[in-house]
Amino acid sequence: MNRLSFIIFIFFCAPSFLFAQKNPQQDFKIILPVRKIQNSLYNSIRIIDARPDTTSVGIVQRSFFNIWVRLVVKEPIKEQLQLVFQALTDSTTKGEELVLVMRQLGLVEFTAGLSGQKGYCYMRANLFAGNNGTYKKLSDFDSVVTVKSSYDVTKDLLKTGSEVITGFLAGSLLNKPSETENFTLNDIYKIDSFEKRTLAAYNTGVYKDGVYRTFQSFVDQTPDGQITAKVKKNEIWDIFTLNKKGKKEKVWQKDTYAVIYNGVPYISTEFDYYPLINKDGDFYFTGKARAIVFSADAIVTSVLFLTLLGGFLMPYYGEATFEMKIDHLNGGFIRLRQVKK
Repeated sequence: MNRLSFIIFIFFCAPSFLFAQKNPQQDFKIILPVRKIQNSLYNSIRIIDARPDTTSVGIVQRSFFNIWVRLVVKEPIKEQLQLVFQALTDSTTKGEELVLVMRQLGLVEFTAGLSGQKGYCYMRANLFAGNNGTYKKLSDFDSVVTVKSSYDVTKDLLKTGSEVITGFLAGSLLNKPSETENFTLNDIYKIDSFEKRTLAAYNTGVYKDGVYRTFQSFVDQTPDGQITAKVKKNEIWDIFTLNKKGKKEKVWQKDTYAVIYNGVPYISTEFDYYPLINKDGDFYFTGKARAIVFSADAIVTSVLFLTLLGGFLMPYYGEATFEMKIDHLNGGFIRLRQVKK
């Protein structure tokens, strides 16, 4: 899994943080731009907030003791984005409509030992442009922005979060779509399903046996080699393939995204292989993952920086079992809920 995919999987895909209600909260408000874009090609915008959790956008640290604070949105993101669009445009706008799909938005910070504080802002969003019910893809944003500070990164992180959002929108107002594929409004509301229509693994009930080194080979259903294995009680082990010289070679988890044996797909994680279940158009599995533990009953499921960025000290980390879903765009693991065992 590439670095970006792992960052996404780590701290933005879980629907909520498992904080007790007594923990403090901070309101996240997008800073409105002061510069208008003249001659915008678009004079209206429709906002679709498709985020799994529409109530919060992450966590920051507050006070000398770096208390973790949940970032909430008291004013819905949809309403805030409408205000951003109004602040960016003036009477010189043209007559087409924009559709903005906000799919992920997350901000998080941590203290990285002696190197100071770091913050991360991740956003996944799509813009479509059109008229009369027919739209074309205008632009995408699916990236992580890093913010660093030797003392207190919170203010800069919140500012950066606002700039990522407003910059994405402002940078598209003078552009026409370069893609030719047409979308209906229904397609846009169901953008996940629309994207999966060309992914072989999401459109079949019969999977090709073999080892898959990457997410791309898995979704394309093009195995990187054939395998032999042992399966008992739904667990798979002793997996071997043949190398280029025709010799038997062990399949290592760290070099593998997934394996399929006897038609059953298994996802490869740092802990084990877990069977994948295709349900309602998505792949799910239940398995172990790392989790930062703040108390015996409070596991922050969306923040796993120890493996991600290496080396710095946080409150001790442990393991927990989660129900997870595969991100169909990058193969990351989306944590849905913690499973008590």
